[in-house]
Amino acid sequence: MATRIESRGIQIAAPGGAPMERVVPQQVDYMVAAREQAREASIIGEVLDRMSQTVFGRAREMAREEALQFAATNPITDEQLQLAKEGLMSAIPGVGKMSGDFTEFGSTLKKARSLQLSAHFETEGRSELAKMLVDVQNNQAKSSDIATKISVMTDGYAKSLAQVDSEAAIKFRATMATHGNTVLNAAYEAEQKRVKAQQATKFELDFDNAMALAEAAYTRGFWTDKLGNERAPEDLV
Repeated sequence: MATRIESRGIQIAAPGGAPMERVVPQQVDYMVAAREQAREASIIGEVLDRMSQTVFGRAREMAREEALQFAATNPITDEQLQLAKEGLMSAIPGVGKMSGDFTEFGSTLKKARSLQLSAHFETEGRSELAKMLVDVQNNQAKSSDIATKISVMTDGYAKSLAQVDSEAAIKFRATMATHGNTVLNAAYEAEQKRVKAQQATKFELDFDNAMALAEAAYTRGFWTDKLGNERAPEDLV
């Protein structure tokens, strides 16, 4: 049997002069296995990614729940609140510099504390404004004094609150501005009434004085001007 190798295959000669049989070798794709491994690895990676997202998502949710529970069971004390009003926020657990702002628990706790502090500050702010309103109604305060008191009170509370949550501080300022304008407008109105009443009183007093002088002049039959001249009562009219 004769064998002849050609460029595209192998020819094998059959005995007895039979036609030669051409054998073409099959091509092997060596990348099939590599592509299959890559596809399997991609599928496994996607599964693990979804699993990790689920696990981490649940962990974050649990951390938030624990932070809110901690804030609820450990309310801010009166002593801590007083220190907070003075700007010493580190006295409140969950608010200091080492409170873990970059963790889910720490950031959630800090947000909860900001809401608690804001509620306390708004309550005290409304109480102070109510006292100012009473002073206004009793004519015991000027509008300029009221404006200064509102500004100082709002700035103090807002600056302390901004150390915890700037958004809460902005909302606090807006709330105090609304309530403060009510008191300040009442102060302006009361002040205008006082000015009008004083002007009316002054006019009435001046009128009474003029009438008294005229009556005295008629009784005497004359009155003396600035130059010392005696004038007739009719000249007063």
